[in-house]
Amino acid sequence: MEVCFVPAATSPARRAAGHARDAPAGIVVDEAGREIGRHGGVHRFTVGQRRGLGVAGGPRRYVKAIDAVAAP
Repeated sequence: MEVCFVPAATSPARRAAGHARDAPAGIVVDEAGREIGRHGGVHRFTVGQRRGLGVAGGPRRYVKAIDAVAAP
């Protein structure tokens, strides 16, 4: 149930590694819709995640939603 506690060898990102070329990179936006960073594919994130977002500085940030359809 809690994907954050899945062993690294079976994590969704690791299983999707073979398909990473198919997962387009995209942008990370804040709640106002401003671009605050870029990412290597939505398969690397889960809602509620705080660590490993690749966005440093400022307030603590969490993944609030993932929109793979709107990803550029």
